Amino acid sequence: VLEPDFSSRLREALANLPSDWDVLLIGAIGCVHPSGSYGPAWLHGLVSGGTRRIRHLDDGKVHVPWRPFGTHAYAVSVRGADKLLTYCPRANFHVDVVAWGLRELRLWCVHPLLAKQTHADTTIGGIADKVWLPSFLMKTDEYTGVSFAWAWNAPLLQIGGPKGFLITSGRAFSSCVFSLVVAILLRSPFLIALVSGYISMLAAVLRILTWQPIAIQTPSEANAEQANASAAILIP
Repeated sequence: VLEPDFSSRLREALANLPSDWDVLLIGAIGCVHPSGSYGPAWLHGLVSGGTRRIRHLDDGKVHVPWRPFGTHAYAVSVRGADKLLTYCPRANFHVDVVAWGLRELRLWCVHPLLAKQTHADTTIGGIADKVWLPSFLMKTDEYTGVSFAWAWNAPLLQIGGPKGFLITSGRAFSSCVFSLVVAILLRSPFLIALVSGYISMLAAVLRILTWQPIAIQTPSEANAEQANASAAILIP
């Protein structure tokens, strides 16, 4: 969903960017509010890594976000495209989580956001059935437009192949909290240690999946990618 005066506001934001910019997020989800109001998204940002130091330009219309997600609306420079081809040729995890976590990218975000996702008509996600979710999760973040229910059902890992058990953000968080509460109530050092190990293992797996090794290219591959990047519709 595009905001009113989308074109003029986007041109204004691009004009205010520093000359060495790589990516401008026109729409995003996650930890992108310039004031630091992230809500539950801060936990996802903390676990996934790749956070940045928040930085504001003087006009306040673009800023460096703490930890963004979402690839539904963004502009990329030729330099930025080259970096993405070099540092993120193939993502091992959600591509937005991996790409926007690359510290090599000079990444900026427009404020306020000019494009937002809709989640009622999407087939992307972990679990379509939201009837069982509590009412406090059926809300929408006014700044990013993201549905908390959709984010709660977002897939993290799948164990046992395509038809195996799907671990979503909500299931992972719920299992961690429930196990930790039970261990504390039972006052069992063994259970507390076991649950702490489980939480650490889950966080480590997500960090490993979001880690992206630098691709080693042959000269012919580099020349081919440079030609493709030059032919793409990019913002110089």
